[in-house]
This record gives sequence, C-alpha cells and structure tokens, in this order.
Amino acid sequence: MIILAGSFRLNADKLEDAKAPIAAIVAGSRSEPGCVAYSFGHDPVEPDVVHVFEVWKDRAALDYHRQTAHMAEWRKAHAVIGMHDRRLAIYDVAGVTPNP
Repeated sequence: MIILAGSFRLNADKLEDAKAPIAAIVAGSRSEPGCVAYSFGHDPVEPDVVHVFEVWKDRAALDYHRQTAHMAEWRKAHAVIGMHDRRLAIYDVAGVTPNP
C-alpha cells in the first residue's frame, strides 16, 4: 500500500477559483482502479493551506494516476489557483492495523 500525504498553499484570493479544479481531481482520482482513498481538506486554522491524503493499492496504481488526463488538467490548474509551498511525501506501508 502507498500513502501520499502532505499539503500545499493557495493564494488567498484564489480560494474560490480552486474549488472546481479540486473537485475535478478528487472525483477523477477516486474513480481510478487502485485508489483506496483520495481527499483534500482545508486547514481550519490556516485557510490557505490544503492538506492532501491519498491511499493507493500499490505503486503501479499511483504511477497510473500520474498519467491520467484529470491529473494533467490538475497540473495545468496549479498556476491558475496560485499553488505554492507544495510539500508531499510518499510512504510505502507494509501493513495497516485498524484503530478500534
């Protein structure tokens, strides 16, 4: 299992403009084979920060994701929505233990 997690910042004046591209990348990604979870969330303390959390079945699923048309559109939107300070990391997870 692969987890991609981190955050990015948006220009404060572009928060509204970011809603449609974010909705598109989330919807497209969630429909992909191998996507276990995919979510973006605005930070409640710093509204210009968006947290990213993705879970993929394996590296092949993540690699496929990176080649999709909706991912290409998302990359184009980065400049339009003023994305900056992007900090993401990929974690290879050997196992998962549910928290009761």
